[in-house]
Amino acid sequence: MMGINIIQGEIGTGKSSFCIEMIRKVHLENADIRCIMLVPNHYSYITEKKFVEEFGGTGLNNIEVVTLRKLAINMLDKNTLN
Repeated sequence: MMGINIIQGEIGTGKSSFCIEMIRKVHLENADIRCIMLVPNHYSYITEKKFVEEFGGTGLNNIEVVTLRKLAINMLDKNTLN
């Protein structure tokens, strides 16, 4: 089952903290579930850094930070393989 949550709000309202906490809860319940946080290009480095601090890394533990560009490239690559 795949769920999508869209979190929006003004700068400094705690969106990132909320998302990290949601991902932590999902990951604690079932570490096999893949969690992706979609962020703007200019925010990807900061978010990756937060995820490394919170979760000890990204990718290998089924937790990823993805930009729209990276998501589109990944989807196009998967579609060309089929």
